[in-house]
Amino acid sequence: MSEILVQFIHISDTHIEPEEGEMERREAQIERVKTGSWLPEHLLGHILEHVEAERGENFPYKAAAKASEALVEEINNLKLDVPIDFVLHTGDITNYGEPSEFERAKTLFANLKYPIHYVNGNHDKVENLYGTLLGQETVVKPYDYTFEVNGVKFVCVDSATSGEGIEWRLSDDQLQWLEAQLTDDSDQPIIVGIHHPPFKIYTEWLDYFLIKNWEDVQAVLQKGLPRLKGVFSGHVHTPLDTYRDGVFYSIVPKPFSEKPGFSVVTVTAQGCQVQHHNFPVAN
Repeated sequence: MSEILVQFIHISDTHIEPEEGEMERREAQIERVKTGSWLPEHLLGHILEHVEAERGENFPYKAAAKASEALVEEINNLKLDVPIDFVLHTGDITNYGEPSEFERAKTLFANLKYPIHYVNGNHDKVENLYGTLLGQETVVKPYDYTFEVNGVKFVCVDSATSGEGIEWRLSDDQLQWLEAQLTDDSDQPIIVGIHHPPFKIYTEWLDYFLIKNWEDVQAVLQKGLPRLKGVFSGHVHTPLDTYRDGVFYSIVPKPFSEKPGFSVVTVTAQGCQVQHHNFPVAN
């Protein structure tokens, strides 16, 4: 194997919320979906099936917070030949974006043995993310930033703050910022974290919830080649690895699901290796 530059854990869509009243909120959500005139009629069945699964008995963990507790324990107990450098959470940290949910997330993820970096998701309210997880009073929207580990540049893009309702998009300023990060004068390898995968899944009801200018985002990402080694996302709650026009994309499953999971990502000068892990079933 080529020399390893970075190894990190990819998690997403923890959707942490208070356990008290969770089932009642699920019931109310189902009723809203059933009466939601904003949803295309032909997609309602798929969306209701997904929402009702969260209410059912087919998840090994009966609450999102319990799933995240198990997630943290599983990550901390991993036995790997190469050490983990950090954890990357690609958004939907919380379910409703409330300060109490972020405080619960902060407590849960404080138990990780590794540093953790966050991407903003469409269920998160970015101002509350700043005030809790980041401990910052000044809120800068969108939450776009970079960091570096072992010579690898990580570019985290907020795909949830620009646009109204579900009309998520990267603004023109964000696209320019992203292009500048991908085409600077450095020769550093680059990894991008973004909540919404910027490509079609070819599943109609999932593609309905894409960012609206995903093709523009793809075009910018291609400018990062060959330095761009991978783009990591969540949002659709199911694992998927694919190449599109030379760019490697990886989506991680969510912990609160029928098959809870996360990924171990190994970055070399040549590219990325992704190992998807599933939790043991809870007793």
